Amino acid sequence: MGYVTILSYNPDPAIRQQRVAKTIDSGETWTEIDLVEDAGAREFGIGFLNENQGFVGTMNSGFETNDGGESWKKIDSGRAYNKIRISKRADGSNYGFSIGADVFKFLKNDIF
Repeated sequence: MGYVTILSYNPDPAIRQQRVAKTIDSGETWTEIDLVEDAGAREFGIGFLNENQGFVGTMNSGFETNDGGESWKKIDSGRAYNKIRISKRADGSNYGFSIGADVFKFLKNDIF
């Protein structure tokens, strides 16, 4: 299973739908998934903790899914992030960083 962002360079502000793509067959085929309808939310980085929980960085915010991309909610995770790194502590809890216009650290109670 894998996910990618689809970055649109269309300058028309009427084109608002942003999408990501998902594969369940190691990249043989891809299915587009709606992320958000916002012309200013151009996607950059994408990262998943597991097959259901993932994050997308856009020009103006971040988005999180807990159902494999079926639905997305806006989260505060920094702007324009194109790198997402998620790790585990020795105690098994998660933490992560998003790197873009700033470096943003996700703490255990923030989103995991």
